[in-house]
Amino acid sequence: MQVKNKIIEQLDASAKADFYTMLQDETILICKAKEGIPNMDNVEKCGDGFLVFKPTKEQEPYCCGRVIPLYVYFPDMKDDAEMLSDKTEAEALGILDFVKEQYDPKEVYDYLMQGLKDNTLHNLIEWTDILSVSDEKSGKKIEIVDLYCQGVPTDTLCSINTNGKQIKTISCPYEGGKEKAYKFFAKQLTGEDKALFERLVLNVAEM
Repeated sequence: MQVKNKIIEQLDASAKADFYTMLQDETILICKAKEGIPNMDNVEKCGDGFLVFKPTKEQEPYCCGRVIPLYVYFPDMKDDAEMLSDKTEAEALGILDFVKEQYDPKEVYDYLMQGLKDNTLHNLIEWTDILSVSDEKSGKKIEIVDLYCQGVPTDTLCSINTNGKQIKTISCPYEGGKEKAYKFFAKQLTGEDKALFERLVLNVAEM
């Protein structure tokens, strides 16, 4: 289900699909722009103004607002949907009124409720605990988690804490295999941390 953005909907049909695809990419900035903007390949006529993606420094002074992805409004989308599901529809629509400049609150509500039903919603950033081991003598704890962005695994993280304070975090691109990540972490560590990791983590992985 595609939730319509009121600004993108003003584009010509040929441009809509491309801008909706860009809207899903958190790294691409889409801005509203006013008359006079240097018209390069990244500018499209939109209603009585323009839309520009990845504006250049020359274009920035002409930008006058952003096209906002749903995840900017709802970084904790799944949690927010669960909260709204405990409300009446009228109460939920009242809460969602803040999106009305760019989205229809009823359409957003229907999208969130359907996503909950189908189990397709994710928070922007989520993680799954993989391993947590501690060493009483040193007071150190090693935690390993898989990190997800919009439900897609991106990295495996290893953090080393001493007496509850995080002192080191290592990131390994997610490749779907924890043993490969463990070996990567072991190579990045030195001294006492490396020895502790090999004793506490690699021994567990080999069991």
